[in-house]
Amino acid sequence: MGRLLLKYLCCLLLTIIYPLIAQNTLEVHLDYARFRGDENMTFVEVYYSVNRSALSHIYEDGEYQAKYNVQLKVAFNDSTIKSVDRRGVDKVAAIEEIGQQQSINDVHQFLLAEGTFRILLTITDLNNRKSGSKSVQVHIPAMETRPIYMSDLQLALNLNSTSEKSRFVKNGIEAVPNPSRIYNLNWPVLFYYSEIYKRADTLMSSDIYQIKEEILDAKGNLIKTLPVRQKEIGVSGVVNINKVPVSALHSGLYELKVEILGENNQLYDTKKTSFYVYRPADFLQTDAAPTSRHNELYVYYLTFSEEDLDAEFEKASYIATSQESSVYKTLELDGKRKFLTEFWIRQSDSVVRDARAARSEYLQRVNYANERFAQEADKGWKTDLGRVAILYGVPDDIEKYMGAGDTKPHEVWTYDAIENGVKFIFVDVSGYGSYRLVHSTMLNEIKDYNWQERYSK
Repeated sequence: MGRLLLKYLCCLLLTIIYPLIAQNTLEVHLDYARFRGDENMTFVEVYYSVNRSALSHIYEDGEYQAKYNVQLKVAFNDSTIKSVDRRGVDKVAAIEEIGQQQSINDVHQFLLAEGTFRILLTITDLNNRKSGSKSVQVHIPAMETRPIYMSDLQLALNLNSTSEKSRFVKNGIEAVPNPSRIYNLNWPVLFYYSEIYKRADTLMSSDIYQIKEEILDAKGNLIKTLPVRQKEIGVSGVVNINKVPVSALHSGLYELKVEILGENNQLYDTKKTSFYVYRPADFLQTDAAPTSRHNELYVYYLTFSEEDLDAEFEKASYIATSQESSVYKTLELDGKRKFLTEFWIRQSDSVVRDARAARSEYLQRVNYANERFAQEADKGWKTDLGRVAILYGVPDDIEKYMGAGDTKPHEVWTYDAIENGVKFIFVDVSGYGSYRLVHSTMLNEIKDYNWQERYSK
């Protein structure tokens, strides 16, 4: 009786938990810029955003409200040294007011010493528990020795002079960040903010410097040169801002390059940052680009580093063919973006379930596996329990045997709709909760009809 009750409760718990975890993951964006701080510290601004339409707005107190939580962590050597938890509410009178291209952007500041850090972002929709995560590595160099040097380039959606104070304001300039780095018809102008510094102990023959700005394509070819500007840089430094029309550029990856030049074109510092242009018209009549209804997934991948792309394809290894895995290893960065876009297109089955939906559904199962089946040093998706859950979903029945009788602790998962009913047997081989798949009645899965004898106590 007790075993039947336990089995019922486990199945009921899975029925409740899985739909909660298996929601569409939020697509979040994360970026940063480094500025001169106090003494030997560096002032790091962390920018993040989430699409407004991706959040669940619930009618409350005469308006629609999306409630969400932002968690930022700064890790050094796998230890969290700083963390921020911030809750927000997005309010709107009518759902129709929320456009597909609208985002909620924010910023948080940290003072960091020399070293290499990893910043981790998680945004959770508190109305439906959807969440999305991103991470980025930040290197803080040793104390600057150059006489003239520049901060990172902060990409922005807009720049305005203001006397008001807010998290977006620096030196009288309100810079609304663009963590996605994507510019399109809604945001046809790239704005950027930076600061130029002069070391206090530096004696320079001139205080007038030239600012040279260029746009390069993904291959490093020069696409556009902006008019050279002159700046007077005092002891306290100077703010350098500009706007660059990018609506005429074709869809793709680009790089903004900014140089500081002194007398006789002496180069003092160079800063570069990447950005992306997305024009839907570029995808309508070209065979080289991803299918038009899937092109937003390709554009989303433009914001991924190669490390991010590799991590996603590794998780997709359960459904990738050996040929696909071999091809992926030969590709460069943009080739991997296109490959993953086409990979998820192949996993889709109709207009309703497009590439993004196929990707989302699969990654939902990965997230569920990580939540439920982590074992010792292995992430949940890498375990046998996780693999089966990812490939076949939540079982129709779970029987748990906690070591009663002559057999080690084991679980029996049953899927009624697969091959007229199949079973998977997982045994705690080590005795420390590391369950391994030892036998299955499903075709093309591991077989060991003597598993009970082999794994007896």
